[in-house]
Amino acid sequence: MDLKNFFEPKVIAVIGASRNPRKPGNIILKNLVELQYAGNIFAVNKKAVEVLGKKAYLSVKDIQEQIDLAIIATPAQTVYNILEECTAKKINDVLVVSAGFGEAGNEKEEEKLRDLIKKKKVNVLGVNCLGSYDAYSGLDTIFNPRERMDRPKKGGLSLVCQSGAIGSVILDMMAKENYGLRRFVSYGNATGLDESDFIEFLGKDDKTKVIGLYLEGIRDGEKFLETCKKVSKKKPIIALKSGSTSKGAEAAKNHTGVLAGNIDVYKGIFKQGGVLQVNTIEELLDCARIFERSKPIKGNRVLVITNGGGLGIMAADEISMNGLELAELSQASKEKLKGKLSPFANLRNPLDLIGDANDDHYKAAIEAGLEDGNVDALLLILLPQTPTITINLLKVLKNIYEKSNKPICLVIPGGSFADTLKREVEEFIPSFSFSTNAVLSLKELVEYTKSSKEKEQD
Repeated sequence: MDLKNFFEPKVIAVIGASRNPRKPGNIILKNLVELQYAGNIFAVNKKAVEVLGKKAYLSVKDIQEQIDLAIIATPAQTVYNILEECTAKKINDVLVVSAGFGEAGNEKEEEKLRDLIKKKKVNVLGVNCLGSYDAYSGLDTIFNPRERMDRPKKGGLSLVCQSGAIGSVILDMMAKENYGLRRFVSYGNATGLDESDFIEFLGKDDKTKVIGLYLEGIRDGEKFLETCKKVSKKKPIIALKSGSTSKGAEAAKNHTGVLAGNIDVYKGIFKQGGVLQVNTIEELLDCARIFERSKPIKGNRVLVITNGGGLGIMAADEISMNGLELAELSQASKEKLKGKLSPFANLRNPLDLIGDANDDHYKAAIEAGLEDGNVDALLLILLPQTPTITINLLKVLKNIYEKSNKPICLVIPGGSFADTLKREVEEFIPSFSFSTNAVLSLKELVEYTKSSKEKEQD
């Protein structure tokens, strides 16, 4: 199934293009116009002559050009007739942001809409969804104003979110932390297209390196399982599943009109499908970044390098508790380091460079870890508060990482200065505030690698 028009349409019609700046139809049109989206944009409004400088058409049928993507942002009771008009004009891809269907107790109207979708064989995203966003093409159909919700830069993570609210939070967080995005889609009630359709589509997209999911429920478990089995062989799929309690499941039914189901059943489906399950938004983003940026990992042996002994001990605990191993540097590596580090440095693991460690000390320790056959991954802990560390260390890290053949995670704890460094270094290496997050991400990387190898042998 080709869903490209939801991300790179050449001709767009915004149906319900309102003059009210608070209405979704106005915000969507405004985003497209002000950002100067490369495609041709048409406004449809029965009560206006012009909206945001665009001629307003009474109906989509009055537009002479063939439409690649129709966006419906009108009251629920009008959607069926408008969709009929779209199909009559042979528009194959339609995005419906309108709410007020199954999630609001109006199941009959949504079922009627679903029947029309099946009959006309049209691709419908929604209903009750936030929209879609492509960081590369610049398509922005999200109805949250840009001054209230930032959009992320270009990257390799694509997000498929059932909830528009969760999706908006994730996108805003990603922009704040300087994380990269390929594509985003919120599919709401899945009246037409569902999560499996987009997983399959993104699985064939070269720029998508990792697929992230937020799920409340799945309508077709068998379809989801078979799709994930196929796609997870090529790229990681990370899922955050809500509605794991009875009250949460009830809330999910009221939100998108789907049954959340038993969490143990979902765990089984995820495992069979090769999907990595996480418990928080933060975990989803952490895992996505390490999968997107990291080099292949051969085993579970981790070398901790730190200029703060206490933080190194905490990292060692995290590694042990998560089923990873503390790597033991070879004697050859230790001998090589003796003349390059402080005489008071601890050459065991955690490799404690002590508080007066400088840029050269880190460089020597990292290079030794990368060259040592006993080490599968490096966890770097950097306390930037010490005066012996300079901003030049970031350049050193970048040069080393580009040439490395092992995963490297960077932990920079602290306040505003630490946050500034993390955002800068995020351009080339996954960075974290705490070792807990870094270790959990490494654990998922190890498990995914192990699972992938097992699939190859099957």
